[in-house]
Amino acid sequence: MHKRLTHLLCFSVWLLLIPTTILAQTTDATIVGIVKGTNGEVLPGATVTARNQSTGFQINTVSNVDGRFAIRQAPLGGPYTITVSYVGYADQVRSGYRLNQGDRLVVDLDLTENANELQEVKVSENALKSRTDRLGASTAITASNIAKLPINNRSFTSLLALSPLSNGGSVGGQLPSSTNYLIDGASARNN
Repeated sequence: MHKRLTHLLCFSVWLLLIPTTILAQTTDATIVGIVKGTNGEVLPGATVTARNQSTGFQINTVSNVDGRFAIRQAPLGGPYTITVSYVGYADQVRSGYRLNQGDRLVVDLDLTENANELQEVKVSENALKSRTDRLGASTAITASNIAKLPINNRSFTSLLALSPLSNGGSVGGQLPSSTNYLIDGASARNN
């Protein structure tokens, strides 16, 4: 009886560990870091941009109140250039980073003060223009295209079949999990 109880307990612990292992699998990478000034003070609100030089893909974020930033779900590959800018400080550019599956790249940045003074701040606005003719490697899908498409499961991922770049859930040879759907301006990444 004791042996049977021990086996049952070991099996239960093993079952509890399986979800942790499954959640640890990832098909993208993360870039994290902290932005500090000349005297070591953290810089909240610094703009951080990661740009893949080979594809032109760009991700922007802003550092939080602790000066920390995180760029999650960054597509794999590279080389990446990371640019940080903050008012009153010189921009800092670092390049040559490559991202592999599951990487967590830590990039801590120390900005130096810029002696230039701002002469004026100009704020302007422009009306949004719908320019579907300049989408590049993407496909604009209209309501009439959607109405003509037989969709069995009512999933937005089925709309990928309308793109000439698609091949079985992926676009242009990328991983299916790297496909980003933009629906009414909201990002719906297929993870």
